[in-house]
Amino acid sequence: MAKAAYRAAQYAQSIILCEQLIAVKERLTDTELDEAYRVLVAAQEDAVEYDTGMETADRWLIDTRRANGRVDALLSQARMWDRKGELDRALELIDEANQAATINGYARGLATASRFRADILWERGDSEAGLVLLKQALATYERLRDMDGQILTLISIGIVHYLTGRLLGAIQTTLRAAHLCESVSDLAHVWIAYNNLGEYYQQTYAMEKALFYHEKARSIHPGPLDSDLIRNLGVDLVAVGRAEEGLVQLRQALIVAAQRGDKDNMLQVITSLADALYHTGEVAEARTLALQLLDEGRKLGSERHMLRASLILGYCAKSDGDSIAAQHYFQDGFMLAQQTGDKTMIWQTHAALAEMLAEEQPALAAVHQTIAADMLNSIALSIEDRELRDIFRNAPPIARVLHAISDEY
Repeated sequence: MAKAAYRAAQYAQSIILCEQLIAVKERLTDTELDEAYRVLVAAQEDAVEYDTGMETADRWLIDTRRANGRVDALLSQARMWDRKGELDRALELIDEANQAATINGYARGLATASRFRADILWERGDSEAGLVLLKQALATYERLRDMDGQILTLISIGIVHYLTGRLLGAIQTTLRAAHLCESVSDLAHVWIAYNNLGEYYQQTYAMEKALFYHEKARSIHPGPLDSDLIRNLGVDLVAVGRAEEGLVQLRQALIVAAQRGDKDNMLQVITSLADALYHTGEVAEARTLALQLLDEGRKLGSERHMLRASLILGYCAKSDGDSIAAQHYFQDGFMLAQQTGDKTMIWQTHAALAEMLAEEQPALAAVHQTIAADMLNSIALSIEDRELRDIFRNAPPIARVLHAISDEY
């Protein structure tokens, strides 16, 4: 019943049922006790109760009567530290759990350790290394017929495909996750799949389709909306010309993320809000938020957040007529983009540098422009759907780069 309530995204009910089971732990088998704790921590994580989830993981580590249970409890501790933005501590616990799982020959524990480590890798910008681990984890979950593990791993693989410019791969992988969720009535994760699908369609500039999936996610989301979903709805609304509504959503997303202590989501919201403010002419506020993002990214050692901050700060400096500062920020962004392998940010930094250098160093500007165009054509060719590919190529930011090279696009 507790697992069914969790899959139905009835987190409060699931938490109550799990606590009732744990209260009579003497009557439970060792496996039943660990399963009750596993579902409890998952429900608390999805309800964004990270401090409580940490306490539960600590209790689990004391109460478990199995070596494999100890592995799972350590991994749950790691997950909570990750969610709270303490990535180094999370990695230490993953290492400890991975070592114990190896000694015990615990395949599911090894797969989960790989999945959690991969999520931290792509959070920090090392997407390709994360993808290798995720594929290994998926193969293990499939062999074990672990549906929950498969769903969560597919969602993470979709994120990595998105970060590395494989937009069709991101969409297809996440649709597969959504179909698996639907097959087991997993409302707890299907809304996440829909939310991510909308974000991937944002990157193809199919904004109406993005808004469709985000509205679909909102329609089935349990309880108060997640900050990431609110953020995506805000981005969609700004993009389709409803800027005032979109900014309201983005500011609300920032409040929700801060209240819930979700550091990574909070920084993603800051990125989207700063970008929207820049594009709606609120340059000073955009700069303030981007500086905050840059500072937090440095503290976390997150190249992904530092990269996005540098690009926004470059645009703000350019808007103020400070070409020296703009070029400095764009150069920083360019170096970070190369390190992360984020194709979207790579072409954007090349395009920004091409525009900055056009007058003073036209030859170098042309090199950057050509690289940006080549990358965009590569991304476009990966989108097999012709209509979607045409929407992507004709989007103003894309067309501006492609037309600067050739009128054929």
